[in-house]
Amino acid sequence: WTHIIGLSAVAGIGFTVSLFVAGLAFVDPQQIELAKVGIFIGSFISGVLGAVILSRARKKVSTSTPSS
Repeated sequence: WTHIIGLSAVAGIGFTVSLFVAGLAFVDPQQIELAKVGIFIGSFISGVLGAVILSRARKKVSTSTPSS
């Protein structure tokens, strides 16, 4: 389950559609720029969170495997 949660967090990086929608939704260039900054910050947080979760999941798997 930890891998699924980590992958879900990494999936939040897909921001190209959000950038397109922000360009269509706002007329004011300042609002468009603020939306882009928010989208990039959210994508960065998503990537970092996913990387942390997946790295912890990898450590759990490698330390819990029985040695032969």
